[in-house]
Amino acid sequence: MSRPELGKKLNAVSTDNLLGLLKRVPTSNNLFVPCRELSPLLNYLTPFLNLKAAGNFDKILWLDALAESQDLHSIIESYSLIILIRPHDLDLLLFSTLWSKVRHNTRITLIVQNLQRSFYYQLANQTFNKNLLLERIANIDESLTTFDISNNVLLMNWKTYPICTQDFVFSIDMDNGGLPLYFNNPLQHVSKLSDAVVDILRYTTSQENMLKLKNAFAKGDHSSLLLNNLLENKIPEMLSESLNWGEQEFYLNALRGNTDLVVLERNLDYFPLLLSHTNYLGFLDDIIGTKDEFNNELNNNVKLQDETYSMLKHINVSSIESLLKDAAKSLRSEREKLEEKNKKTTQTSDLKGYLNDVNALDSRNKEFEKYINLIEEAFGKFDSNKSGNEKYDMAKEWLGIQNNLFDNDYKNRLASVFLLINEFSSFERVVTLVVLVSLSSDGIFQSDFDKIELEIAIHYGLESALTLKNLKEYNLIRVNENSSFLANFQFGRTETVSTSTEGTPAAPGAINEERNYDDISLLGLTGGQDVYKSTYTYTLISKMWNLHPPDDNQVIAKSIEDYTLPNFTLASNTVPLTNRIVESLYFREFLTYSPVNNIYRRPNWKKLNLDTMIKGQTIDENLCDDLDDRKSLLTTGLKEEYVIVVLVGGITRSEISLFQHLQNRLRIKKKTLLVVTSGLVNNRKLLRTMSTIE
Repeated sequence: MSRPELGKKLNAVSTDNLLGLLKRVPTSNNLFVPCRELSPLLNYLTPFLNLKAAGNFDKILWLDALAESQDLHSIIESYSLIILIRPHDLDLLLFSTLWSKVRHNTRITLIVQNLQRSFYYQLANQTFNKNLLLERIANIDESLTTFDISNNVLLMNWKTYPICTQDFVFSIDMDNGGLPLYFNNPLQHVSKLSDAVVDILRYTTSQENMLKLKNAFAKGDHSSLLLNNLLENKIPEMLSESLNWGEQEFYLNALRGNTDLVVLERNLDYFPLLLSHTNYLGFLDDIIGTKDEFNNELNNNVKLQDETYSMLKHINVSSIESLLKDAAKSLRSEREKLEEKNKKTTQTSDLKGYLNDVNALDSRNKEFEKYINLIEEAFGKFDSNKSGNEKYDMAKEWLGIQNNLFDNDYKNRLASVFLLINEFSSFERVVTLVVLVSLSSDGIFQSDFDKIELEIAIHYGLESALTLKNLKEYNLIRVNENSSFLANFQFGRTETVSTSTEGTPAAPGAINEERNYDDISLLGLTGGQDVYKSTYTYTLISKMWNLHPPDDNQVIAKSIEDYTLPNFTLASNTVPLTNRIVESLYFREFLTYSPVNNIYRRPNWKKLNLDTMIKGQTIDENLCDDLDDRKSLLTTGLKEEYVIVVLVGGITRSEISLFQHLQNRLRIKKKTLLVVTSGLVNNRKLLRTMSTIE
């Protein structure tokens, strides 16, 4: 099963589930009232006319507009309502407001996306005053599509599968990409992602190429929590519900494993959220912004949903202008050949063919014109160099600061922060640079941080200072309490080694002590953990994992396959650590600073010292992989296999392009890569989260 095929099928199931519910609405002459946030998803899944035909409605009003309307009764007096909401506190508040205003003889069908017991409990007790006990809620079957809630309200559950976006990325579309929950309620975040993975596995139980895990990998405490929950609870429960006894026996004992599951989390690498993007899809989002992530609609209302965008989106922006010029020349050449051919045309059938060819060329020409205008607009915004209320031109200088960041020492990095402040750069750039300095320098001295905090409060106000404080509280900024020279070598060395499945042999007669570290207390409370160990500076980690390989991308790339190194998506030739960790399971040629040979055929992290460098539990578990079993007769003639990467805390556009780059290399091993995540994240969403988090 190919990636596009799986994505289309899962999207189709989500669509059919909604249309099926709408067809079961018992009323006619309906008014459709969805929450505004679901609009992009609905537009992505199906045309509005399909919803209209299934639900017997002619008009649509947003839930927030209707709930706050002063003329509510006159608007809905002749309608029954179909209300579509997410299991979200804001949507519950809006529905409760609406329910308190409508006459209770109004017929309402309330459809909740992925209704869970917890939301049903809130709905029943807070909105309908049912005073239901938790024991009764626990017995509710979440797989049902209709529930009892009130005489005049029919409650329905819209089951949605992870939505396939960006070719191979399956997203559950959490608010701000899932960052608020990741930092404030990671257990809920982990639970929803676990359900998403199970949904994909469950769907394939009815397909010819059923997915069965053969290797399981995780790095990070919440990543390991998610993986353990899947292996010990979710997957066994899924098998018992989806397969009969005989099918379970075959699955467990005879079916060959074909899937590697890799779970990583955001706190392993924040750099993709901080550095400017240099791949096309990331650059457009940075410069213009994205209005609708499902439908790839930018803030300037340009939609990116055609073959030309598919060709360009992963390419470094330095190649885009040249590619478009070459495409325009090629198009002009095709037009000239077509004109020459037309001069010799005499038959009517040939004329029709000529017109079809002309129309096809015109369509392609319009696409190229759109992207030429778009790149000119984006470069124009970049060249104007101003953001918000900046007094001086800073965009190019900002990119230059990033490109030089990892070559500078701590003193020069810090000087760049005060330079941006004194030149009245935007707060977003200033605070982003503070985080970059902290991460790349293994912390900021307390005296320096105090100066930065004061300058930000003076220049940008107290709200900005609170955002800075939150970044420190959630460990994106580390503050070194001691500013002495030797503090660089002593700071933070109190933690012990993190837990790992790769045990260290004990000395004879030694007592096995539980291995732990201070930040384990944050498990379940926040994903904002400081995971880099003080025994390994970022500079050393960068060298070990080759995170800033030299730029060899001088050749104008025509496709993503032309890049030999994965350093074309972020400023300063940066490669995200998340991508490197996944890559190391299958390829280790990039480990040039300290080469580590892989002596096993099975993918693994052995001898890579992940635990030595980075805090957090590590799981490297062979579930049923027999590649290193010499007695196995099934190591040749393999069918297509899969790699599912689960990213807790969201995925950036740079990581998407680099996973596509990795996919091109994995084809040699007959592996297909899928990504499951909480949503798209970027610098704006990170700072928005930090400015509003409580």
